[in-house]
Amino acid sequence: MKKPIFLKFAVMFAVAGFIVACAGNSQQPVSEPVPTTATPQGEPASDSKVAEAPKDTSKQGRSAEMIMAVVKVNTPNRLKPMYNNFLRTKPGFGGKITVKFKILPDGNVETGEIVGTTMNFPEFEKAVLDDILQWKFDAGDYSNCTVTIPFTFSE
Repeated sequence: MKKPIFLKFAVMFAVAGFIVACAGNSQQPVSEPVPTTATPQGEPASDSKVAEAPKDTSKQGRSAEMIMAVVKVNTPNRLKPMYNNFLRTKPGFGGKITVKFKILPDGNVETGEIVGTTMNFPEFEKAVLDDILQWKFDAGDYSNCTVTIPFTFSE
């Protein structure tokens, strides 16, 4: 009998292990981890960067809570099933993918790139990036927001 695949996603966040809002007049950074299906592991990635300063300071930045709400939904509902599907093709693979992406005021993700990876599986890395480019955040009077988030995938 085949054992079920147990998946641990670790979403590690920059700056003391947590994602920080996209600057401006937004709320304070998250001081505790937001409960998700992800399991934070170890120290934050030293190469992680968060939020570039907005050029228009009259608009507010997105709070960490707002960003995490979308990550919290999409990690188990989209990335986890994708990882499980790729495990059938390449059993046992895992590692970290660090993705940098830009959220527009309308909530769409405009651009994204893989800024670091230990996966050595380009097809999966591209699938993760392509999926994140489809994520939708709340629209509002926000400045553009660029975030970098490392995702760790393991069985």
